[in-house]
Parts: sequence; structure tokens; C-alpha cells
Amino acid sequence: MKVLTLTVGSMMENCYIVYENVEAVAIDPGADARDILDTLKKNGLKLTHILLTHGHYDHIGAVQELKDKTDAKICIHLDDADMLKSARMNLSISVGSPAVTYSPDMLLYDGQIIETGKMSIQVIHTPGHTPGGVCFAIGDNLFTGDTLFNRSVGRTDFPGGSAEQLGRSMNNVLKKLSKNYIVYPGHGPFSSLDYEKKNNPFMRGMG
Repeated sequence: MKVLTLTVGSMMENCYIVYENVEAVAIDPGADARDILDTLKKNGLKLTHILLTHGHYDHIGAVQELKDKTDAKICIHLDDADMLKSARMNLSISVGSPAVTYSPDMLLYDGQIIETGKMSIQVIHTPGHTPGGVCFAIGDNLFTGDTLFNRSVGRTDFPGGSAEQLGRSMNNVLKKLSKNYIVYPGHGPFSSLDYEKKNNPFMRGMG
């Protein structure tokens, strides 16, 4: 399995293309759909799923073009489904960006396993940044969106955010994972889960 990283959009959001053989998923395609499509074509990949860690505009901006060109399934946690459908809730209308609204193909839930090709993708519900925030565990990799960053966490002052929920997600969910995953966050540099357990002040002090 391989992971390709594209940093996209004005918010420098990390979009990940994860693949094995020819089947691929795109995690948080926030902008620059043409670059994402070019990367898929260059590597001879077939996009099967568009996996969204949450519903904010900077993580979903390229979804419709990818859907139109690949017919991949749009997947988001059921608690963020309304954000995907509302330009007000996903904040696209609030920041002066073109209004972004989509209809999901698959509503995700905690513990769900998505199978595509030879990849098995586990959905881990980690609310706090948004009500339906999730992380995706694929092999030894953990894609954390805006839940967990390198030595930091996502904001909780947007509508639907909750510092209390984020604390529980950090300490009652992610901290209890036994594997030392490579952490691929929604913004910023990579990390590892063991490193975050030891050095992230929010993982040590919240909840």
C-alpha cells in the first residue's frame, strides 16, 4: 500500500491518495481537483471512494469534480452529513469561497470497515472538531483530519465543535489504540501515534 500527499488550496490542506494495485481512495480532497485527477492518471489508479474526515469546506472543495470524473463514492460520517449539504454549515459561504454542497453516497459510522480492492479501511469516530469527525485507519496509517495534528489538535470554536468531546476522542479513543500508527493529519507535518501520546499536550491533558 502506498500513500501520496498533495497539499491543496489556500488553507494548505493535506489530501491523501491511498492505493494498492490500481484501486485508490482519496481522503479529504479539499481543492485542486485537476491536480488530484492528474495524480490518479499518472499512477494508473482507479478512484473508488472519496473519504471525508469531516465536513468543513477546506476538506471537501474538490469532491464534486472528482465524483463527476470518477464516479467514486462520497463517504462521510452520518453526524456530518448535513454539513456536506449546507454551504452555511460547512463554512464555504462564510469565507467568501464558492458555495459547496454535495449529497453523500455512503454514511459512515464508528467501527465500520470499508473494503476496496485489497485495502481494509476502519472508520474511527472522533468527534470534537465537528460532531461527525472521523479518523481512517488503513494498515499502519492513521488519517486524522483535523482531530489530531503534530503536537496539537483541531479547533473547537466552529459551530458544532466541542472541547469536551475532543478531549474524550483524544484520551478515550486515540490514546487507547495500541498500534503505533503513522499519523497523517489534515494540515501540517506527519507524526506517529506513540510520539503524540508522549508529546501532545492535549492527549496528555484533556478529557
